[in-house]
Amino acid sequence: MKRFIFAACLVTLLSGLQAQAVFTKLKDPDQIKTFTAVSEGLICGCGCHLVLSTCPHVDCPWGIPARRFIENRIREGMNRDQILKGMVSGFGEGARNDAIVQSLIENGRDDLANKFVTGFGPEVLARNTGFSTILVVTLFGIMAVALLAYWLRKRSRMTAASVPAKTVALDSLLERTRDLDK
Repeated sequence: MKRFIFAACLVTLLSGLQAQAVFTKLKDPDQIKTFTAVSEGLICGCGCHLVLSTCPHVDCPWGIPARRFIENRIREGMNRDQILKGMVSGFGEGARNDAIVQSLIENGRDDLANKFVTGFGPEVLARNTGFSTILVVTLFGIMAVALLAYWLRKRSRMTAASVPAKTVALDSLLERTRDLDK
């Protein structure tokens, strides 16, 4: 049990040392850092309710255009805070000139294209970091395993303690049956 707890804590601590979680076409290391920071600061709008950088959908209808749009803002020189603010309150009418927004409009996704112009609102911002989520899940798992182990030990003790009592009761019943047969 101690080894399991140690391993779970180690995984939790090392989870912050992960490789880049989401694909980007950016090459400059500073731009990639900005892209990662923005991706970790947003909730994916596809309905998975995960941080944008960890959305598991290969063809995510929200995440992929959002990531490409974010890359374009980084190429324009915007920093993390400016992009996050723009995602909340919108990038204005100039966003309609972006190739990603134009592609969304051409494909009938005016709803998503308009959100880049007007903003997605504060609900697009991630409320906690990946580390705290992993920590909570890990601690919950440890508690669940500990409770299960406690319950199994208690159950096995109760079963072991009840075997002699059942044997005595069975012997008593057999004796009464024999007495009746006589």
